Amino acid sequence: YQVRLNLAKSLLGQPDLLLLDEPNNYLDIVSLRWLRGFLRSWRHTLILITHDREFMDSVTSHTLAIHRRQLRKFEGGTEKAYDQIGIEEGLHEKTRVNTEKKIAQEMRFIQRFRAKARRASQVQSRLKQIDKRERLDKLDEISRLDFNFATSSFNGKWLLETRDLTFGYDENPDLFENLDVVIGPRDRVGVIGPNGKGKSTLLKLMAGDLVPRSGTVRQHINHKIAHFGQDHIDGLPAGRSIEEEVYSANSMLTRTEVRDICGLMMFSGDDAMKQIGILSGGERARVLLARLLATPANLLLLDEPTNHLDITSTEALIDAINAFAGGVLLVTHAESILREVCTRLIVFDGGRAFVHEAGYNDFLGRIGWVDEREAGASSPKGARVKRGSKKDLRRERAAVISRRSRILRPLLETIERSEKEIGELERNSELIESELIEASEKGDAARIATLGADLKEGRQRIETLFGKLEEATCEHDYQSADFKRKLEEIGGDS
Repeated sequence: YQVRLNLAKSLLGQPDLLLLDEPNNYLDIVSLRWLRGFLRSWRHTLILITHDREFMDSVTSHTLAIHRRQLRKFEGGTEKAYDQIGIEEGLHEKTRVNTEKKIAQEMRFIQRFRAKARRASQVQSRLKQIDKRERLDKLDEISRLDFNFATSSFNGKWLLETRDLTFGYDENPDLFENLDVVIGPRDRVGVIGPNGKGKSTLLKLMAGDLVPRSGTVRQHINHKIAHFGQDHIDGLPAGRSIEEEVYSANSMLTRTEVRDICGLMMFSGDDAMKQIGILSGGERARVLLARLLATPANLLLLDEPTNHLDITSTEALIDAINAFAGGVLLVTHAESILREVCTRLIVFDGGRAFVHEAGYNDFLGRIGWVDEREAGASSPKGARVKRGSKKDLRRERAAVISRRSRILRPLLETIERSEKEIGELERNSELIESELIEASEKGDAARIATLGADLKEGRQRIETLFGKLEEATCEHDYQSADFKRKLEEIGGDS
């Protein structure tokens, strides 16, 4: 609550520069939706650190990336930044390889004719060329998470089910009551809602760590649970090494197998001997994931597993979840993960918990969050249109549809035009890159300079177009949603 209070103070102060350091780690899903809307309308400078790419891209115009110990600024979102880095590093490697091939050819000539007097001038010339040639270092490989959860075989129709599940702490009122849910062996169930409503508690009940106030949690006889809890991260023993902690999860593993698991979590070699007490939050989260990898399971209970993970580690975790052959219950406030992973939901909202038998977008469209519905109902803009005659309503609808067409059509034209030009420029850039490599092999300095300038100009134009495309897309999405709301207020088909 202190974090949210400080954030509210910062926002209300109307500063010229707003610095937000991973607000996603402290705010629940409803608060984050409000914050995103607020930041989209923010007219001053914003610098945001977050590992939620969708959230970042939805509120920022540029991306700052710390890559290979350098700070780089890119116009547009994270995908553009990663694409640009990939292009540059691909060109770097192609140029390096071609340069080394050229040097190897020249060295073969030198070795062959070094002792021949009549070739002495040519040998010296080749040596000078080698000295002048700029040699590029091979880029170090960047370590990334790449793993899969070990699956314990399961042939049943259900892994776990709750009947009339009700729970509250001590003498406090029930957090939730009469929750019925069945988890199947391939289910991907998102657990969502504001903080403090019982999401983590539900996972603890399913893991058998808590006893229901009433109702039952029934686990299949062949179920094997792997539980990632936020309190598990804090509870890791500071005095143990990473290797010891992984081994403690499954003493049947050999040291080589333990080391392999540590390596998958980017603790290679002697790093596996580090004491847990000196690790960062992200490193501790990876230790907990390593514990989960040490024991095969068929049901994953994951409570905000991405809180301490960076962007690439989060993407690796999503891939591992999607590849897992068992069932998954996932507590998260990241809407992008809900959309990418979850096909069912357990929703904590409005003082109750209920199952929604579809994905997150369906939930938003059909039900939505109580706070947002109430805010819309109490807002003058969200108020229902006072009903007039059918003729008046038809006239009003026609006016809104006409305005919608007038505003959206030029935005769509800008989007289509930008996408087409970006495609043409990217194809042209690929041709220039090929010509640049050829010119590099020939040592044609003038041609290299010309092509380099053309490539730079093309990339700058692409960046500018991406900025226009993103701006037009965001404006189109906002206006579309606004017109949809207005038409719904009037009533009838939209």
